[in-house]
Amino acid sequence: EGKARDWSSYFSRAAAAPFLTGKRRNFRATLVWLLGPTNQAKVDSGLYDGDESEDPIMNAAPAGADFNSFGG
Repeated sequence: EGKARDWSSYFSRAAAAPFLTGKRRNFRATLVWLLGPTNQAKVDSGLYDGDESEDPIMNAAPAGADFNSFGG
């Protein structure tokens, strides 16, 4: 048996994240989004923690990604 999930802490963390609450971009996490296993892992890892100057979308590029090589 796995350990029971601490949903209270999880949703408190999500509620404190500016990006997930729509304060950073035109996005607001829905319950369905928050319950997705991949998204739970992202929230748990702290990807969306931080102050409002951080942008998790821009900081989430895969390691080794070279976006300057597009177009030639």
